[in-house]
Amino acid sequence: MLALAQQKLDAGHSLILQIANTYEATLDRAVAGLEGETLDDVDLSPRDTIEQFLDSCFPTIEHEIYLDEDGKGRSRPVLDDAGKALVNREALAIRQALIAELSNYTIPAAPLDLILEHFGTERVAEITGRSKRIVTKLGPDGQPHGYLEKRGPSANIDETQVAASLCACVAAARR
Repeated sequence: MLALAQQKLDAGHSLILQIANTYEATLDRAVAGLEGETLDDVDLSPRDTIEQFLDSCFPTIEHEIYLDEDGKGRSRPVLDDAGKALVNREALAIRQALIAELSNYTIPAAPLDLILEHFGTERVAEITGRSKRIVTKLGPDGQPHGYLEKRGPSANIDETQVAASLCACVAAARR
């Protein structure tokens, strides 16, 4: 997608991309959990979302097959004496292994952050409502580092106006 976007921009076109998730909640959790780490170490990929999905949706309840009143085989949770569903230890182990396995994979950053990283914040009008983002800038040591950039309430309006001005300039240059 980034290569295609770059081709369109190189051809003089403007782009509007709609992204459904800014992953701001992931950023909030990552920044809150920093303990001696730099922002360069923050994982803003959807990894956290995948882990939460596996943790909450992977089936671990023990089931049994029974015959209903019509003689059809059905499935139901196995309950203990107190009426609480029993956990299937094998399913629980599989879920834990899947979550652990995620650390072996490189998961790309969230799409919006990839776009900002590729094109730079000065070329992208982010009109999302998110209150902060991590941007990469050269640090005092001359190396790229992640910095937490706070975005005020007027950021969307400001960037919309800049984007409109740039589009008008591009349109005028084409004439």
